[in-house]
Formats: sequence, C-alpha cells, structure tokens
Amino acid sequence: MADQSQRDACYNDPTLILLTKDEYFAALFASHTNAAASFPTEAPSYAVSDLILSIYSIICKPLDERSALLCYPQARLEWHDPLRGKEYRDTDFGVILAFDCPMESGWLPSQPPQLLYVVEIKPKTVIDDWKSPGSGTALRQGLEAHIPQICEQAYYGLRHHNGQKLHAFVMMGNSFAFFEFQRPEDLDAYAPPRRVDPSEELAKLLKGGPRKRRRVESVLEGPAKMLRPRILIAFEDIVDAQSRMLGRFFLKALDTATAAHVRSRQPSWFQVPPGDHEPSEASLSIADDQITNAAKKVSGELSKEAAAKAKQRFPSDPPESQDKKDKTYKASSWVKKAVSRLTPHDTRSRPSSQCSGDAGTDDAASSPDNEPGPPSSSSSLRDGSLGDSSADNGADLPPASSDPPSPSDWPVLYEGPDFDPLVAAPALAEEEFLVPKRKKRNAQGRDALEARALEQQRKAMAGKDTKGKDRDI
Repeated sequence: MADQSQRDACYNDPTLILLTKDEYFAALFASHTNAAASFPTEAPSYAVSDLILSIYSIICKPLDERSALLCYPQARLEWHDPLRGKEYRDTDFGVILAFDCPMESGWLPSQPPQLLYVVEIKPKTVIDDWKSPGSGTALRQGLEAHIPQICEQAYYGLRHHNGQKLHAFVMMGNSFAFFEFQRPEDLDAYAPPRRVDPSEELAKLLKGGPRKRRRVESVLEGPAKMLRPRILIAFEDIVDAQSRMLGRFFLKALDTATAAHVRSRQPSWFQVPPGDHEPSEASLSIADDQITNAAKKVSGELSKEAAAKAKQRFPSDPPESQDKKDKTYKASSWVKKAVSRLTPHDTRSRPSSQCSGDAGTDDAASSPDNEPGPPSSSSSLRDGSLGDSSADNGADLPPASSDPPSPSDWPVLYEGPDFDPLVAAPALAEEEFLVPKRKKRNAQGRDALEARALEQQRKAMAGKDTKGKDRDI
C-alpha cells in the first residue's frame, strides 16, 4: 500500500494517471444518483455503465499484446444476407477485442475484432433510491419484456462475429441479469422474421421529391424462433452501496465474460473477492421461466395456448342453419321493441274531462263490427270519436305478427299522462333510429361547408395582411 508521499509522487508524474478508489466511487455514486433522478429516461444510466466497463477494459491485459479490450458504445451488429439484404441491430454497449496493425503491413488491423459481450440498458418503471435493497424488483418484474431484444442482438452478434459463445448483460438501475448464448448448428433457423411492407405506395415515397412522413403498416414474414440463452446470474446488484464496492456477482460476471481472452488484470477494486459466489436458485428459476414465456410469445405459442383455454372456458354456440334465418324485414319486431321500452301505465282510470262525447258513442263501442283495441285518448284519434272506457279496459294489444300502420297513418305522438303505447311506438322508433342518422348527416354537411368557407377565405387572404391589405414585398 503506497503512503501519501508516494501517491503525491505518482500524482505529479505526467506518465501516470492516478485514480484512487475513493475518487472512482465518488464519480460512480454521482452517476448513479443522477440516473435515478432522471426517471424515466435511460440515457443518464449510460454514464454508469461506461464508467465501469471502460475502466475495467483498460486494466485487462489480453493474450495478444497488440490487442486491447474496448468498450464500444452503440455497437452496430451488421450482417449481409444474400437473400434478405443488409440487416443490423445496435446495442447500447459492446465490449470487443480490437487488434492493431502489424508493423510490417499497412494500416489495416491484423485480424477482425471479436465481440466478447453486449450490454443493454433499460429504464426503470418506478422511481426510487438506487441504494435501497429492494431496487432490483423492477428488473425482476420487467425482464421478460426485454429478453426478445437481447436475443435478437445475440443472433446478430453471432452473425457479425465468428465466436462460438457470446455473453450479454441486461441492466436496469442498480440491478442486472447475465446470460450466455451458444452458437447453434442451425443458426439460420433463429433469424428474426423480416418486416415486409405491403403498401404499393412505398416505391412512390422513395422516389424523387420531398419526403413525406407516413406511417406504413408492416407484416411479419416467416416463422419466429427465439435464440434461447442460459441464465447465469439474475437480479443482483451492480454496486454494493453499503460497502462502497462493486457487487461480487457483478464482478464474477465480468470475469466470466472476459476470462477466455485475458491473461491478467491489474490489481484493483475489480478483483473478484474470494469465496463461493453461487447465485440464488430461486432467482435463476424465475428468470428461466421468463425466458420460456418470452420464447412462447415470439413463436406465437403463448397466444395459441390462451386461445385454446378461452375456447374451453367459453365454448361457442353451434352455427345456426341458414334455412332458419329469416332475412325479411319485420316491422312488428322493432315496434314490439319500442313498446317494451315504454314505462308501464295503467289506463283503466281516466279523467272524466277526457271522456266527454256524444251519447251514441256507447253504441259504436259495443257494435260487433268494431274489434276491441287498446285505449286511446281524444287527441290520438283522427275522426275525433271516442270509445267507451268500459269497453277499452278489457282490450289487449294486437299480436306481434300484425302489421303496423303505414308511416302516412302514424299520428303525432301525444306527450300526456294518457297515451296509447301502440300509437307511440312508431314515433319512438323513428326518434331512436332515424333521428340520430339524420343529425349525423346534417353535422357532416355543416363541417364540409365550414371547411369550404375557410379554404375560400384562405385563398382570398393570400398575400394580404389581417386587414385585407396587400403586403409589401
């Protein structure tokens, strides 16, 4: 351990950059706090990951002395397919092993870079203190939604680079999950479905002339099969805020991702502490179930299972035979429906003022030529004749199969204490079904007229100020 005088000497040496543990974690804590306060965006969390991954990559000594580990932000994983064309994915961070050019050759590197692991940063769904012990709950609840994206990036990473193994991190706040992908024998089977534009107007939009922003619907072509990873560590802390050091599971994950390409590391606070660092079996089981559910969603199997369960729970009725369907219009059906919506009203007791009439009314009401009918008020009969109340009391409504009167014979709806339901039904039906349509057509006509008037006013005021005068050019 260097004393203060030795640190001062190193600090004043221009060939050295002295970074103490206290200074490093002061910057790391400030970055974490700033990211937590910037909820819900994920951009400030990039500073946290960059501060960890960049410093760790520098202290690692690769096997090849002319190579170096680099933290590559927005790493593009590109692949040229002879049938599908150029495709790529951009990951938040990619740590690569880059090679310098040999001394005797030109400026090109001695060999292509190798991708060691990718990192995807996700925003938290709740705002909380990142130093609290339960801050990893957000990742535990939301990991399943981000698994398909990290699996697609792993697919393109294995396409872009020729490695047999690829690791991946998903970070959210102060918690992370660590995955391992193995190159399958049939990698082509895990290609993400290509998005095809069915619109015939797309070619016109891509031709010369001004570009127009247009939402183009797309459909997925081909089967979907997710490249399933193996979960190594799940829902653990990145930084141990209590002891002011990096989490032991996070240090183990960094060591696992770089062990095959690094011969040594400079002693620092990035050393994996001694001891057994086995993750929780319960956390691994939860993460593995989320991977299974994500794979089912990608393949559509989960939707099929849900549809099958819904069909068992709610079996559909057998289809009705076509010969039983009566497509003819029956006016009595909507009349009966309108009558059923009317408030029941007892018409047996009527005021005597509304039953005054001729003395011969009783003879007409008791005549065998007149069929019994529903009670009616004096204002609802066209000829002004009145039926006897004693004859009306025992009358029933006509059967539903009887045809209603024609529209020309419909009397005006009488809104009084005593009205005939059969007479009121056609007017109510017209008000319920015909009036809204007429109002809608009238509103559309008014909107069209207003739009036309505004367009004419705009053309008339072109080149003039608000007072109608010509503008000086």
